[in-house]
Amino acid sequence: MPYYRNRSLWGVSIAASVRSIGYGATWPFLAVYFNTYLHMSLIFVGFIFTLNSGISILFSLFAGYMADAFGRKTTLVVGNASGFVLYLLLSIFAHGNVALISILFIFTAFSGSLVFPSANSIVSDITSSTDREMGYAIYRIMANLGWAIGPLISAIIFSYGFSFIFLFVAIANATATIISIMFVNTNARFRTQRSGFLVRDYTLFFFSIPVFLLIMVSSQFSVTLPIYIVDDLHIIIRNLAYFYAVNGIVVVLGQYPISRMMRRYSDLYGLILGSVFYTIGYLMVSFSHTLFYLIIDMIVITIGENFTSPNISTVTSKIAPRDKVGRYMGFIGMINQLARTASPSVGTFILYSLSSSPVLVWPAIDGFGISAIILFLMFKIFFVDRHKIAGRPVNI
Repeated sequence: MPYYRNRSLWGVSIAASVRSIGYGATWPFLAVYFNTYLHMSLIFVGFIFTLNSGISILFSLFAGYMADAFGRKTTLVVGNASGFVLYLLLSIFAHGNVALISILFIFTAFSGSLVFPSANSIVSDITSSTDREMGYAIYRIMANLGWAIGPLISAIIFSYGFSFIFLFVAIANATATIISIMFVNTNARFRTQRSGFLVRDYTLFFFSIPVFLLIMVSSQFSVTLPIYIVDDLHIIIRNLAYFYAVNGIVVVLGQYPISRMMRRYSDLYGLILGSVFYTIGYLMVSFSHTLFYLIIDMIVITIGENFTSPNISTVTSKIAPRDKVGRYMGFIGMINQLARTASPSVGTFILYSLSSSPVLVWPAIDGFGISAIILFLMFKIFFVDRHKIAGRPVNI
């Protein structure tokens, strides 16, 4: 069946869209919420986000194993349902004990760690090798449609308080759970004698290093960037919603044509080119002092995201044996979360250390992006090209 007519692909993609509408309503404000409304120090805000990512690391490998052994759909439904429960509790206690709010927020990572490997494994299962990038492109377009809508909705909900924003996320997770149950038809599972939690594949290990460095740059998006915009550039907090809505809009409009354009090229070229856009986009932030120029920066950064995000999943799925796709996705999800764990602390530390010279913050962070470009090139030369020369075709 063509990828664009597959019921399960559209089911998992629409569920991701609804879920991301909820998360898109919270992430532009979360760092500011902890820093400004709960009066947490800048360093402690970074620590809270670091712990949130740390929980994802703990569950990622287990979540990948669950997706393989107990079923993609089952794991996806459990992930969305747990998000509903946790954000419902956050909405109830939004103005209560700071320690309780922090703990609940940290454990919301449990939901995402289950959804990532199961959803990505479903897309891999139901698409051919040649159509896989387009399958992931559709999944990302739908997910980022939510990131375009969510911040605009949050700009309205924001005036009523954070408890309503958290309630909105809970409802979005509940809706995603129902959609997953009704429309995702595949629940592939693989239980073999050689199954286990751990992945042993040096090709995957090599690939994960530049992925880690790339995500160290891209994930400055959620903590360091909004704090820099509000504290150093003195942009009105409410305008963050419009700034982040641009990200979702550019993904929705640009993801499909970029993926179509790159179909004839190696997936690794997409990762290299995307890393270049990320590096340039964040460098431009150093020279931007108004919302208009920051929006231009966001467009460049998001073009980098359009090149890289589908290709990380595509390359991972092509490296993986079919009965271990969930575990490989879990492993790359763990790498993703390792970077996201380190990123808030590293980013806020750089922001704090260079507070007297904020123009140097983004060139310092760009060191990770430049390193990623070099290592993606090395991976292509030493793995893909050498395999082709040796007569072992590699579809990457």
